Amino acid sequence: MPRQRSLVTVIRDLVQQEVRFAIQSLLGSISTGKTTPKTGRGRKRRGKWRPGGPGRPPKAEEAQTQLATRIPKELHYRLKLHCVTHDIAVQDFVTQAVEEKLGRKTRPKKGTA
Repeated sequence: MPRQRSLVTVIRDLVQQEVRFAIQSLLGSISTGKTTPKTGRGRKRRGKWRPGGPGRPPKAEEAQTQLATRIPKELHYRLKLHCVTHDIAVQDFVTQAVEEKLGRKTRPKKGTA
């Protein structure tokens, strides 16, 4: 009877497989077109940084801000595990969770009025 693998091993293998697939798909999408001959003039200067350029997230319709918070390690582990298994970005999950929590009507706390 084969030995059972631990949850950590299963997750690690799953993540490694996904990373390999992502790298292969990225490398496969690189075009092998003609390269320009070198003229010896050096590199061209790059233009001004623009949001949504190559390698950057697309420009958001709504202005965003960065949130930094401290949470227990176990909760962080569960958050990452949930996001990996459900194929959702941590940022998207947290945004949805906050919207759900704040979208609910708040009730006055007992003993106050």
